[in-house]
Amino acid sequence: MKKSSLIISLMLVFALIFVSACSKSTPTDTAEPTAAATAAASVAPAATDAPAATDAPAATEAPAKDVTITYGTIIGDPTKDMMGIVAAEFMKQHPNVHIETQVFDAATLTEKLGIMAKSNTLPDMFWWNAKQIVDSFTQTQSIADLSSYYDDAFKASLSPAALVNLQTADGKIVGFPAEMQVQAWLHNKALFDKYSVKIPTTFDELKAAVTVFKKNGVVTIAEGTKDGWPTWGFEDWLTKWGIHEHKKALFEDGTMKFSESPVIGAYNAIGEIAALGAFPEHNSTMSFEQSVALFTSGKAAMISIPSDQLGKVVGTPVEKDTEYTWGITFPDSKSDQKRVPGGVTNGYAVSANAAKDKDKIDAIVALNKFRFTEDGFKLSLKAGANLPSTVNADLTAFGKIVADQAKLIADKDAHIDLTSDYSFYLTWDANWESYGSKFGVPKGALINALIDGSKKTKDVPAEMKKLDKIVETVTKDWKAHKK
Repeated sequence: MKKSSLIISLMLVFALIFVSACSKSTPTDTAEPTAAATAAASVAPAATDAPAATDAPAATEAPAKDVTITYGTIIGDPTKDMMGIVAAEFMKQHPNVHIETQVFDAATLTEKLGIMAKSNTLPDMFWWNAKQIVDSFTQTQSIADLSSYYDDAFKASLSPAALVNLQTADGKIVGFPAEMQVQAWLHNKALFDKYSVKIPTTFDELKAAVTVFKKNGVVTIAEGTKDGWPTWGFEDWLTKWGIHEHKKALFEDGTMKFSESPVIGAYNAIGEIAALGAFPEHNSTMSFEQSVALFTSGKAAMISIPSDQLGKVVGTPVEKDTEYTWGITFPDSKSDQKRVPGGVTNGYAVSANAAKDKDKIDAIVALNKFRFTEDGFKLSLKAGANLPSTVNADLTAFGKIVADQAKLIADKDAHIDLTSDYSFYLTWDANWESYGSKFGVPKGALINALIDGSKKTKDVPAEMKKLDKIVETVTKDWKAHKK
């Protein structure tokens, strides 16, 4: 590949893909938590309206006096955190700015930040899912409205996809965008080659691979269930079995039971490969960090991993042997098999208290503008994150995973869109805390139960009938609340 072909004009790539995805999305015309869109998301600019890619504007100056900012994240190693790695360089350039990191447990992040939002004790700046930032702003006013800090130069450094999910229904911008995320699958090609196994593109090919790897003592999919949240790749299976196509019938008018929907095919598939031995033994005690370690040690053939976690694999010995792909399809399903999860799904919120302190907010804004300069963009790439930026960047020096990710983002055949969580989240008025979590948590718990073997394929019908009852209750509460 010629070097010039690796110069990515990210604005045009993201604009074309994201707007294409929006045209195929949910009734709100929005495109995915790794990205939730609010009602305002439907007015994302068309690709033809996007300005040409430009060099990012110079970073805004930080305040001259000493200022300390608290920053909340779920990633403890700053070199693996897209904000942490940029913040370290920003502090070198501005020695008077001190950024103190608070690391939260990913499993309890939403609960913790929800409590802090209600008590107005949030960190000055913190990473969170875009939908939850918007919800919290709307419900508690403990998060700052950042609209006034988006001057023309800053907006010009962002792709049209950047702010879609960080806007309220009335157009307020309540966060700074995180990465342009895809949720895909890493494969250790060296293991596939060693055992003469094809990297799977269909469910049948995956089952065949599991059989070979199991026979040779290799874990096919590095997936533990001690942490309940890393179910990204399997949430995509729910999408490929129609959870989006049938969301109105499932979650709005109740004309289709979850237990009688095509989505049962996704759960059956998880149970089937679990029975074949696809997952590590004793995976119920395995954390996500341990799952990643299993993959990077060369002992597992595959792992489901999104953009914001790729930094944990970038630079490891297995990176050179990896292939990052959208994963498998299900030819027996009638749903769109090219629909894949991605978007600008997360962001960085600023507490209302921090916004009242001029020095703090000036430093926070300057830091985030620096992220969208060429230097900041390249630093983010070192953590595996492609920012939704207009900056032209040469990806040659950033390794195979970053280059593979850019190829997925630029995949014209892919329908990049929301993950399965958004099928019901957007239906139920984009209110995760009141409605979505009541169904989303047990929905994900069934995925994990099938992976760790505490539930089998034979249990799926009964378990989905339990989910039917939850959907019925939540839908009833939602309709009553709407009146």
